[in-house]
Parts: sequence; structure tokens; C-alpha cells
Amino acid sequence: MKYSLWLCPPESSPPFQQLDSLLSSASESLSTERFAPHATLFSPVLATTDESAVDQVRQYVESLAPGGIHVNISSLATGLKYHQSIFLEAASSDSLLAANKAARQHWGAQNQPLFCPHVSVVYGNFAGEELKRAESLVHGMLPNDLQQLSFVAKEVYIVKTVGSCSQWYVAGRVPIP
Repeated sequence: MKYSLWLCPPESSPPFQQLDSLLSSASESLSTERFAPHATLFSPVLATTDESAVDQVRQYVESLAPGGIHVNISSLATGLKYHQSIFLEAASSDSLLAANKAARQHWGAQNQPLFCPHVSVVYGNFAGEELKRAESLVHGMLPNDLQQLSFVAKEVYIVKTVGSCSQWYVAGRVPIP
């Protein structure tokens, strides 16, 4: 089974509430799949059971520096990949880059494509004018200061990411020291 490691804003925090509202509004307006606010730290983690995936992540998290992982939102961007259609770019903080590097080492995936930290807003297959219209719509939903959406992740979420978004689920969460 395939799992992804997510960094999520604390659920009671203003960034979570703002991102959750943004993702909900964008999904509803554009008739796209709804998913929880997150930055994907690493994927895939392959395991036969949820418990095995959580155990792997516990071992990995032991290698992380204390204090959480900083996800600093910098700008709105678009792409042509389904899971990176409209997204918020995250600046490459030291803690974020170190956590991704440690994950690549832990799972022997140093040859993966370049890590481009981001928080997706919309998943979809948009192109051309349709993508420009969708981006404009999302841009109108953003706060003036994107830093309001930045957060420090205090846990690594282990999410089974097989099938559609509605089939995904959190298999576990491991606190960052």
C-alpha cells in the first residue's frame, strides 16, 4: 500500500481555518475533489499495513530536529500536474528541506525529482484559458498577506493515498520532537 507524509497546520490554528475555508470554496466553485490542507513532505512510503507505515515513520521522525517543520507560504502558482494544478508555493525553510532530505535518505529515494514544497489548493486537469480562469478565481479568495497561511507542523501525518481523495485516510500521526 502507498502512503504519503503530510505536514498539516494544527487544526485549531488560524492557518488551518483559513486554508480549509480556501480549499473548500475553491473545490466548490470549480467542482473539484476536496482534500485536507497539507504540504506533502514525501511519497511514497510503501507498507503492507497501516501499523507498519506508522512504525516506519516513527523511526524516521527520530532523525528530525526538534521544533517542528516550518511551512512558509510565499505565492500562488499553477502547474500542469493533476495534484499540482493550483497551489501555494512554500519557501524552502531549513527545517522543511532537512525533513525532506532525511525522508529521501530513510527510504532510499535520493533520486526522486526535485522537491518543490507547496500546499495544493485545487487538484485538476486544467490548461490554457481554463487554468487562467481557475487561478484568477482562487487568487480572489486569498488573503492580502499570504504569510497568514504559513504554519509550523508539529506532527507528520501518514496518509494512505490510494484511489480518489474521498478514499484517502489518515493512518496515523507521529509527533515531531
